[in-house]
Amino acid sequence: MIIALVTGITGLSSVLVINATAKQSYANATPPLFAQLQFRISAKQGQKLVKSDYVEGRRDGLGWVPVMEYSGRLTSHQQVTILGIDPLALSLAQQGLEDTSMQNPGNVLMSRGFARTLGVSSGDTLRLSDGRILGSAFVVSQGLQDEVLLMDIAEFMRVLQHPEIDEFWLFDIPEESQLNRLHQRFEVDKVYYEDPATLTDSFHLNLLAMGLLMFIVCLFIVMNAFHLLYTERQPMFVMLRQMGVSRQTLFKAIFLELLLLCLFTSVLGLWLGVQLAYWLSPAVELTLTSLYELDVSFNQTNLLSLFLLSFSACLAGAIIAVLNPLLSLNRRLANIKAQQNTGDKRFWWAVVLAFAIGFMLSSLLATSLLMHFVSVACLILLGCALMIVLIPILLKHIACRIPAKYALLHWSAADSLRIARRSNIAMCAFFIAVTANVGMNLMVDSFRQATTSWLQQRLVADFYVSSDHAQRVKDYFSETHPGVWLWERKRLAGTLNADVVDVIAYPEHPDYQRAVGLKKAMNNAWQRFLEDGVFINEQLAYKQQLQIGQTIDFYADKKRFTRTIVGIHYDYGNMDNQILLPDTQVSSNAAERFLFAVHLPEGYSLDFATITEQLNQRDSTASVSDLQQIMRFSMQTFDRAFIVTGALNVITLLVAGLSLATSISLIEVQNTGPSGVLRALGVSRMRLTACSLAQYGLLAMLTALVAIPFGALLSYLLINKINVASFAWSYPMLFNGTLVFQLMMLSVTIVLMAVIFPLWHSHRKPIAKRLAEL
Repeated sequence: MIIALVTGITGLSSVLVINATAKQSYANATPPLFAQLQFRISAKQGQKLVKSDYVEGRRDGLGWVPVMEYSGRLTSHQQVTILGIDPLALSLAQQGLEDTSMQNPGNVLMSRGFARTLGVSSGDTLRLSDGRILGSAFVVSQGLQDEVLLMDIAEFMRVLQHPEIDEFWLFDIPEESQLNRLHQRFEVDKVYYEDPATLTDSFHLNLLAMGLLMFIVCLFIVMNAFHLLYTERQPMFVMLRQMGVSRQTLFKAIFLELLLLCLFTSVLGLWLGVQLAYWLSPAVELTLTSLYELDVSFNQTNLLSLFLLSFSACLAGAIIAVLNPLLSLNRRLANIKAQQNTGDKRFWWAVVLAFAIGFMLSSLLATSLLMHFVSVACLILLGCALMIVLIPILLKHIACRIPAKYALLHWSAADSLRIARRSNIAMCAFFIAVTANVGMNLMVDSFRQATTSWLQQRLVADFYVSSDHAQRVKDYFSETHPGVWLWERKRLAGTLNADVVDVIAYPEHPDYQRAVGLKKAMNNAWQRFLEDGVFINEQLAYKQQLQIGQTIDFYADKKRFTRTIVGIHYDYGNMDNQILLPDTQVSSNAAERFLFAVHLPEGYSLDFATITEQLNQRDSTASVSDLQQIMRFSMQTFDRAFIVTGALNVITLLVAGLSLATSISLIEVQNTGPSGVLRALGVSRMRLTACSLAQYGLLAMLTALVAIPFGALLSYLLINKINVASFAWSYPMLFNGTLVFQLMMLSVTIVLMAVIFPLWHSHRKPIAKRLAEL
């Protein structure tokens, strides 16, 4: 019982520590330098912004800031975006930088994190890859984005020979009349700043749900432990009642004992939870960085508030767990016969109907991640209630079909009905564990198969080359292998409805048409794509609620594109928005080029090792990978990402098995007399233990069979509801019968392993002592 409470509090408190410290990190983090930016204003298509536009806007009362933009690479081959901004206009817009940051026009501002990445400190000279000197690095503590450099606009124009204004930034919300005039003359985009605390809500809610699930499963063990404890202490309670101790005094003592127990387990569980949280913090930091591009640090948190929260949760959970055992004890002390309301079929069918209605309503009306979790909770509770109703019915049918000549087997099947009614709580814990196992494993297996199939479909080239020097790669293949088709992946940074998007050039070759992996598409999608269409990834479609046939306006390469969405493609694991444009519509000079797909003509062969060696001699940044390497690396990364899931599945089953073992200990204490009669009739201890194992194996098998459809439905919700709400992408659900059968056998095996020791220990009691308890 103490171990179960400590385990539950450890899991819950570790999640609370992770969530609290991460959110504290968000609150303490410096907001982006231009977090107050309201509008980005650019020229209409075919026009340019000029200085007279800026002067006219100032006269109209607009405190806007002229901005120039340039994309290039530093001598370290790091891709950067350089912004030229007028510091005077910026200070007038009340968006001043650090006091000394732009007093020297030669300063080039960068974030601390980006400076660490480059190995640069303030005062170091920054150069572009073509040798041009940008200026002296100046590291700022304000929230400047990584890979973004900030320069004085005059130095920007002098060094980069870039005289054109690309945008005006407006930090104040203009009057309605001013905004109308702006819309008439310019392209006006509203800017939205996404708070990191809001952005990561789904991640932290998932963590909290896992912690609560672990805590609830542990409460099942606590409940069974209290049942066993109070059953064993019942003679002492009866003796105290005979000595004149009132029931109220006994219950006050029990609650005092419970309070001290919760205090001890809360302190120990919180300490272990804090250690676990800080042990897991590097993995959580890596996850938040890769998923949301956030820099998170885990520091000390308010332990007093966490202790109060953990203690409250422990006390509330312990009271819930002890309530039923105490009511049963109260009836025994008052010599009141327990009413069998829990066995009333009409009551449980009403519970089933209530949870079924709750599940349907929460599924249909769910608009948030929290409501989807409510739907999952209703599904699991529905399954528990239905299991309590169905198991006795199934056991009755099984007992009726066993011939009477097999007396011991017939008794074993009939007695299973009694055990099922007495072990409802433990079987519910086992049901939840099996349902969660089936649901999670089907989800992971579906994801793995979908990812493997998607990679095999998308990777159509013979091998791939990545490099920071695109021209060197092109020169090498044109000189040494002129018959090879080399397709360079071109990417532009763009915006759509104030959201950042990656605009990717996509070839029209038939192999790539088959490889795109469309989830939805118009008729003649490829013909429309080449004319005036685009493909978007599922993430972008979900985030902005975009549909097939809808026309969108987006900006890239300082141009405005008006295109029709002709298809939505799968893009597993990608958190970025993506738009695919025909390859011919993306300029090689403007795009970022870093990846090449190498296609060999039929019958043409190249030595992989030779190509790698020759390329590295020309370009030290070049990396060559074939299909097998990419697939192997991807699957290894996939397996590492989900290795914790497999461990958690086994732990969940072990916890459920421990709960069942505790319940069996209680049942066997009450079953001492009847089993003594069987021993007196000549049934050996081995046969009696085998019959008991068969009973619990049958119960576990039936419970697992009932849990399988609920696990499959849980997997569907995880894939198509929770995953979409959390990460904005989904994948097809696949039902693997072999995997489900293996999980069912594993579950039953764990149950049998958990119960064999308490059964063997119980059946060692001498026959005379057993008969004396009749």
